[in-house]
This record gives sequence, structure tokens and C-alpha cells, in this order.
Amino acid sequence: MILHTDSVPLTPRQRELVRIQSPDFPYSAMEGELTRYPNRGALWHWHDYFEFAVIHRGHVELDLERESVLLHAGDGFFVNANVLHQVIAAPGSDCGCTHTQLFDGVLLSGAGLIGRRYIGPIASCASLNARILRAQDPAAQPVLAAFNATFVAAEGDAEGYELEVCAHLCTAWALLYRMAAPELQGGGAPRESSLRLKAMLSFIHENFAQPIRVRDVAAAAGVCERECFRCFTRSLDITPTEYLTRHRVDAAARLLRESAMSAAEIAAACGFTDASYFGKVFRRAFGCTPAQYRRQS
Repeated sequence: MILHTDSVPLTPRQRELVRIQSPDFPYSAMEGELTRYPNRGALWHWHDYFEFAVIHRGHVELDLERESVLLHAGDGFFVNANVLHQVIAAPGSDCGCTHTQLFDGVLLSGAGLIGRRYIGPIASCASLNARILRAQDPAAQPVLAAFNATFVAAEGDAEGYELEVCAHLCTAWALLYRMAAPELQGGGAPRESSLRLKAMLSFIHENFAQPIRVRDVAAAAGVCERECFRCFTRSLDITPTEYLTRHRVDAAARLLRESAMSAAEIAAACGFTDASYFGKVFRRAFGCTPAQYRRQS
């Protein structure tokens, strides 16, 4: 069954709550029109599932730490487990539809040789955060074809469709493994900067309703303020203060959509001490007032 999504549910630590069909079948297939998501996409998040996605229509931007990639219809990508990333409709694009599949490696391997030899090396490879799959690249075309076949199999719920999903995913994984062979030789531990960034983002998401200073964010990762600024600007191209403000505005937009709280109550609940300033920041982010946003939503 294909889920049609317009948001990405997250824990306070930005871990995506993957909506699988059954604990015994850790797999999810989703179609999402990113222009309908808050802020036109799935902002910075991670999950302990592997992700394959193909751009079905329009243009999409995949952002990783220190890298931003523009993808077009027919292109795809693989994102490794536990990698921080965001997927948004490309600026200026009026469409950004993705076909995404998330799955646990145990779906393909159980706990035996396949997991040890073929799944584990990719999952633990620090240099393999993601792999871009271009529609015009002959090496990527078989992977994209296998992925698309998996998505088609997931659309039905006839007896045995799970076997078809696993078969096509295994084909895609085998091809990906061969493509990634040079990177797998290096392996390595996760970059310290990535662990620091996750710690600081988690702190912001858990405490954004409270008064927060940059020194507090830095302390969450055990670094100085200068290193905090460097980590944010180098990896996300945004300052920690700007990220905090954006997250507060996103939280306010969610409350405007889902609650009956007044704008002043929402401002206070999201860490804005000045309702007038909240209105100004919100208008800058969404191009309308909080009241207009609520009516439109």
C-alpha cells in the first residue's frame, strides 16, 4: 500500500517516525508532493531505515551536510541509515513529487551472512552518506529500474506482494553494493562534526519553547560558541540563531493548523516573548500573517 503524505512526523530529536505497515514487515512506500509540505519539504531529519527515492515529477533539492544536490524527474537517490538530510521542492519549482521507500536492512537479510557481508558494510560506512542516481547515468539506470519495480509491487496488496517487494529491493541493493564498492574499502567511524550537529539540533528541538542562547546550544555538544557557529554554517549554511527561529516558526505553523490556540498563545508556546516580533518573523517565513495562514490551512 502506498501512503500519500504531506508531512514528516518527527520525535523531538528529529528522528522520523517511519510509518510501516507491520512490525513484521519493516517497510514503507510513500508518494509525497513536497510543495504541499510545511516549508515545501521534509526539513532536516534522520531515520534508522535505509531510504531509496525517485523524483516522480518536478525538481527536488536533496541537502546533506556540506552538500546540496538538484534532482530532476527520473533522478533518484539513496540515503544511508542515521544520516541527517532534508528533501525540499527546488526553489522556483511548482512541483516536487517523490516516490520514497524506507526499509530496515533486516527485511533483506535476517541476521545471517547477507546482513554481515552486504548490509552492515553499507550501514556502517561513514563515507557513504548518500548516493545520487541520475536518470542519464547508465550505471544508475538498473538501480532506478529495480526501485521503480519495487514501488509498483508495493501499490498492490495481493497475496505475495511482500515477496515481490523484497525481491526487487534485493536487486536494487545488490546493484548499489557494487556501485559503492570503492567507498566501502575505507569504512571509518562517523564524523565527529555530524555527531556534534545532531546533539545541538536535538537540544534545539527539545528546548525551543524556552529561552535559548547560542552558548546553551554549544554546551549540548561540548563545544565553544565559535565552533557551534562554524558547525552550523559549514554543514547547514545557516547560523544556530537562524535555525532556532525557523524551527520556532515551523512549530507555530503546526499549532495554527492543528490547534485552536490564539496567535499570542502560540507565540508564547513556541518561545517568542514578543507577539509583534512573532508576527513579523512569521510573515517573513510564510508570506502571510498567522491569521491568514490559519484560514488558508
